[in-house]
Amino acid sequence: MKCVAAILARNEADRFLTECLQSLAPHCDEILLLDDGSTDATREVASAHGAQVRSREGPPMWGQEAPARAELWAWGAEVAKDGWLLIADADQALVAPHDDWQMMLSSWTANCWGFPLYDCWDAPDQHRSDGHWVGHLTKRAWLFRPRDCPNPEWGTRGVHTGHCPANMPIVGAHAPSSVWWRHYGWMRKADRDEKLARYLCCKDLLAPNELAHLLSVNDE
Repeated sequence: MKCVAAILARNEADRFLTECLQSLAPHCDEILLLDDGSTDATREVASAHGAQVRSREGPPMWGQEAPARAELWAWGAEVAKDGWLLIADADQALVAPHDDWQMMLSSWTANCWGFPLYDCWDAPDQHRSDGHWVGHLTKRAWLFRPRDCPNPEWGTRGVHTGHCPANMPIVGAHAPSSVWWRHYGWMRKADRDEKLARYLCCKDLLAPNELAHLLSVNDE
C-alpha cells in the first residue's frame, strides 16, 4: 500500500531536516514538504533528498496554524489517494523496522495508527521523562488513510491545531512498540530557549496544560 509523508517546515535547513528526510525515505514512496516562507536553504535541502517541495502563499503559519495544516493535508491526500498519509514535523526522525511498518500499511481495518514521540534531551539517545514530559506514554495518531475523510474540517486554534482534520472518523490502532518518533525539537539548550521565547509570544493561544508544559522546560 502506498505511503506518502507530508512535512510542514520553515527555516529547518540547519537543524534536523536532513535526519528527518533520511528516516522517512526507506518507509515512504513519496515525501512532500510544504515550505512556510523559509529564508534559508530548506527547500534546497528537501529537494536534494528527493522530496517534492511546494511553497505556501500568505502570512506565516505561526499563530494561525490551521490554514497551513489544511493545505498540507489536502496536498498529501491528493498524492496518497487510497493509500496512507504520514504527517511529520521537520525535527522528527521515524524509527520503524521494515516488517512492522509494512504490516501497518497492509491493514484494511484501521484508518490511522498511533505511536509515541520521545522528546530527546541533550543527546539523540536519551529523552526526558518527568513532570509534564511524558508524552511518549501516549500513542498519538500520525499515520492516516485520508480517503476516509473526503470533506476535511479544521479547528481554528492558532497553535497545536492537530495533525488531522477535526472530523476525521478515527478507527485507530496502536503501532508495535518498535515504531516511534525521535523528536529533536527540544534536544539542544539553544533550541529550547528559542522555542520557549516563541511560544511565550502567543501564550494566550495555549491551553493551561500546554502552558504548564512549556513553563517546565527549564525545570531541573
